[in-house]
Amino acid sequence: FEAITDIWPLAGARAIEQGNPMQMALRDLMAMRNHGSAGLEMAAGAYMKHLFDLPAPPPAEPIDMATLAFYK
Repeated sequence: FEAITDIWPLAGARAIEQGNPMQMALRDLMAMRNHGSAGLEMAAGAYMKHLFDLPAPPPAEPIDMATLAFYK
């Protein structure tokens, strides 16, 4: 994602056209990084609890999707 956002300003105005590979790649990467599985800290914590046979975390509370935009 960072690589695409670094070169995005150099791509020119045509990069935003529908069907442009740059635009499609950026859109797909933005969707992927906002997916629930992209929460690396939460996944790592759950994995470590499983690995060391610790109690499972409580069920996740519903999250306001606006808070998930805190990645960069």
